Amino acid sequence: MHEEGNKIFSGAMDERAKQEGYVEGSIREVYIENFKCFEEFAIKEFNKINIFYGDNDSGKTALLEAIYISFSNINPNGIFVLLRSFPLGIVEGSTEDSWDLLFHRFEFGEGGKIKLNVIFENGHNLETEISKPFLYKDITIQTEELRQAINPHSLFISWKYGEAFREAIINIITPQELQRFRGAQANYPFIPVPEISVIPYGGLNFPLKHIFFFTSLGKPTIENLTNIYGEIVKENLKGVLMEAIRSIKPDVEHIDIINFAGVPCVAFKFKDDDVYYPISAVGEGFSKIFMLLSLMIKNRNGILLIDEIENGLYWEVQPIFWKFLEKFAIEFNVQLFITTHSFEFLKNIAESTENPESISGFKMKRIKGRIKYFELKGKDFTEPVREGIDVR
Repeated sequence: MHEEGNKIFSGAMDERAKQEGYVEGSIREVYIENFKCFEEFAIKEFNKINIFYGDNDSGKTALLEAIYISFSNINPNGIFVLLRSFPLGIVEGSTEDSWDLLFHRFEFGEGGKIKLNVIFENGHNLETEISKPFLYKDITIQTEELRQAINPHSLFISWKYGEAFREAIINIITPQELQRFRGAQANYPFIPVPEISVIPYGGLNFPLKHIFFFTSLGKPTIENLTNIYGEIVKENLKGVLMEAIRSIKPDVEHIDIINFAGVPCVAFKFKDDDVYYPISAVGEGFSKIFMLLSLMIKNRNGILLIDEIENGLYWEVQPIFWKFLEKFAIEFNVQLFITTHSFEFLKNIAESTENPESISGFKMKRIKGRIKYFELKGKDFTEPVREGIDVR
């Protein structure tokens, strides 16, 4: 079943890549300038699986966010998830707004731009710039639609990949829109901000790679997860997912899509129980495992960003969960970027890994106000952790 499923999706993905312009290969390097805690920062040797650990406020989550923004050209509204729980509305007469939180040093003009540069294995660059345009001349696309959209609280974003480009104006939503949006904020980015807040323009209107940012604020809605699972079943890959789920939770008998309270949702039937339980009714840790493994199958040839991976996971399930996380990363060609605060999780990785050379650990640290990192690759990372040496 597994090999048959791989054959089915591999040909389809090759054709889809040609049609939609997916970048072949993984991220090799990332350069960041003027974003959140980063004045200037670069990592030049990413691996298939990249694990970031270190003190609080050492840039772990911000690094994942920078990568996420770089791939958000298909849905510029995704940037709202980076503001986390900060209010998205504006107060009349205010000269400040939530966008300022994205900048390490905010100022109008060239010196105040956020600049992100992602370099792939093939050497191609994806360049992203973010600024708050003070004058019309600060943006490169001179359309009447963009002119009318600009206000003192606008955010301007541009992406460039080779000859392709995309630009967007994103405005902080009004207090009235905020009221409607507030109830959906926890599930963002899958519930859209009102369309009038984003005006994209340009030719870079395809996703360069599948990408998903899994945080407490950015995870699938029930509808989105149901669609993801439906595609997995349709592509004959349910057996692959079931093997992993039953290894982690042996009493799962069936996974199906049912109507619960009139809404289609993923549901589980356990052995010796005739009832189907919607995913929202099972434990948070098990739901997280199911979501992440499903996303890896769905995001083949893509990128998965996981913030604080250990949250909600019982220590006894971590080794077997890691086994399948690593296996799926290699078989489905998914590059992983993971943050953790848990040495116990790092130890479970070191003891469970079957492919240590595919893993790199990055210790993040703030030194004299600047973010630095120290990298350990392969067995240089897993062996000390296996021996109980706390590399954090």
